[in-house]
Amino acid sequence: MSAKLVVFALMLDYFVADPQSPYHPVALIGGLIKWTEKLLLREVTGSSLRKRILGSLLVVVVIMAVLVVTEGVYLVISPIKYGHVFFSILLIWSAVSPRALARAGSEIANLLKDGRIESARRDLALIVSRDTTALNESQIAQGAIESVAENTVDALIAPIFYALFGGPIAAILYRAVNTMDSMVGYR
Repeated sequence: MSAKLVVFALMLDYFVADPQSPYHPVALIGGLIKWTEKLLLREVTGSSLRKRILGSLLVVVVIMAVLVVTEGVYLVISPIKYGHVFFSILLIWSAVSPRALARAGSEIANLLKDGRIESARRDLALIVSRDTTALNESQIAQGAIESVAENTVDALIAPIFYALFGGPIAAILYRAVNTMDSMVGYR
């Protein structure tokens, strides 16, 4: 069943794409991470152990919140005929984003082809965490390729793996952990 759900989620991404909305599940997870980080880590001083404990608490709070909300929606929607199936597809769809990833890489490639280096630098800055202001054309292309390659794992391969072997909830929990990594993990 999970393989069929993944196929339907990928078809949905292909035909509808990933909506740019503050109510997208991953955007909501990002908001939860920001709020929890401010609450727990706003002015963390003291020992490294204290920081690790509060950081671990952030991870637990976010994972538990995503799990409780997801399971709650399943409980509410499961009496509806095929509700469980539709919600499962929506969860996997929100965990993957191959079309958005391809679009980001293509836009940078097209800007470079048109000689619009400044615009390519600006767009690259949206998908990488490094300073792009002084990058030349070759470095911009390299940065875009590296980002698309890395994000192919984060936004396609890993969510599909978790969906296939753990189900839709595992896929969205993976996405929550991945979002925490990109927002606070690298610090």
